[in-house]
Amino acid sequence: MAGGSAEKTYDNLKNSNSRWRTRRAINKETKINKARDRYNVLLYVKGLRLVPNDDGGGGSTASQGGTGTKGGKGGKGGKGKGDDDDKTDSEKLSTKGGLLKIVTKDGKNICDELCNLVHDSRKISRDYEVSGGTTTRVTLRGNVDAGTLIREMDELIDLAATYYSDPDDLRDWMREAFERRFRGSAFDNDATHRAKLDRTLGWTEDWAQARYRFFNHYLRDEPWWCVEYLEEEQRIAGQGADHILHDADLTGDSAIIESKWFRDRDQLLYQRTYRMSIHDGAILRRVIERTNAAGLRSFFEWSVGVVNRYVDWRTELCRCIVRTARTTMTHEQRNVHTVQYRTNMDRLMEGWRPRVQHVDNALDDFSRLLVAVGKQANTNGKISLNKYNAMRNRFNILKHRINHFDVRDPAFATFRFWREDTMNWPQEREQPGPLNLRFAIVPPQVMMANMRLS
Repeated sequence: MAGGSAEKTYDNLKNSNSRWRTRRAINKETKINKARDRYNVLLYVKGLRLVPNDDGGGGSTASQGGTGTKGGKGGKGGKGKGDDDDKTDSEKLSTKGGLLKIVTKDGKNICDELCNLVHDSRKISRDYEVSGGTTTRVTLRGNVDAGTLIREMDELIDLAATYYSDPDDLRDWMREAFERRFRGSAFDNDATHRAKLDRTLGWTEDWAQARYRFFNHYLRDEPWWCVEYLEEEQRIAGQGADHILHDADLTGDSAIIESKWFRDRDQLLYQRTYRMSIHDGAILRRVIERTNAAGLRSFFEWSVGVVNRYVDWRTELCRCIVRTARTTMTHEQRNVHTVQYRTNMDRLMEGWRPRVQHVDNALDDFSRLLVAVGKQANTNGKISLNKYNAMRNRFNILKHRINHFDVRDPAFATFRFWREDTMNWPQEREQPGPLNLRFAIVPPQVMMANMRLS
C-alpha cells in the first residue's frame, strides 16, 4: 500500500466549468437558463492523414520546418539512406522542401469535410456553463463519433461518482481508510481495492460469528429460551466462533497482526506463536492467494495447515501441562496474581522446555524449508522436486517426534483437556508425505497431476 509516486491533483476535473463538476451539480432544484442564440460543437474526426500538397494550392497546408535542410545520400557530411527510416512523415516531407496537406481517410480535403460535419451535426448532449452564480444550458452538437465519445465520458463520470461522492474531494479515500488502520504491508499482496475490501469484509463475517456465540451462550441458559438454543442446529451455528478465536491461522494472522491496534512490540506475538516472521507468513499468504495452479495452491494450503495444526497441538499440550499441575496445588497456590504462582509455573516449565524444544526444532526445520519453497513459488510459479521431497522428509521427522512425545503418557489422557482430533494428530497409519493425509485439500492423484514440478 505504500506508494512512491506523488498524489494526483486532477486540476482539470477541479475546473469550475469542467464536465465532471457541472454534470454532478445539476439537480431538480438548480435554476437553469437556456442559451437560445448559440450552441457548442464537438467534432471527433478519425483517420486524418498528412500527405504532400502536390496540386500546389487549395486545401489545408502546413509548413514543416522550412526547406533549408537537404538530405544527402551517404557522401561526405551527408546521411545514409537508412537514416531516413527514423524520421516522421512530416520530417521526410520537410527535407524535400514540400508542404503538407491534411486529408480525411477517404482523401477528402479537411476544410471541406469540417464544414460538412458542422453543417450536418446533430444534438449529442448538453453543456452547462456556470458564471456568476448562474447556470446556462447550451446545446452540444457534433458528429456521430463525437456523440459516442461524449456519452462514454458521461458514463465514466456517473461511474466515478459512485466512488467519489464529493466532486471537490478526489482523494483515494478507501486507501486512506486502510492506511489509517493498518501498516502498509498488510495489503501489499492485494492487487485491487476489491481484494482489500473482500478481506476486511471477511473479517466482519468472522466477527459476526463471534457475536453470535455471545447470544447463543446467553440464551441457552435463559429460562424461556434455553430448550430452543440447546438444539444441535443452534449450537453448531456458534461453533465457528470457537475456531475463529481459538484455532491457529498463520496466513490470516499475518495480515490482521498489521492492524495498528497492535503496537509495534505486539508483533512479537506472531513470531513467538508461529515461530516465523510476519514477512514470512505474508510470503505464504501471497502464494496461496495469487497462484493460478490449483495443485500448487493445495500443496501450500496443506503445508500451512501443518504449521497451524502444530500450533493447535502445542496449545493444548501446554494447557494440559498447566492444568495437570494445578490439580496438585492448593487454592492459594492456584492464585495467578501471586508471586508464588508465577514462581511455581516457571519451575514447572523449566523442566518441560527441553522436551518441547525437541519437537519445536522439527517444526522450525519444516517451516524454514516451507518459506524457501514459498519464495521459489512466488518467483517461478513452481517448486523444485528436490525441495518437495525434502519437505516430505521434514514432515515425517515432525510427525515421528510428535507421536513419540510424552503426551502419549496415559496420565495426560485422564484429563479432558484435549480435543480428540488434536490428540490423535498426526496418526501413525497415515502415509508419509503431505499428499496422503486425511485433511489434504484434493486427492493425491489429482494434486500430483496439477502440481508443476521443475
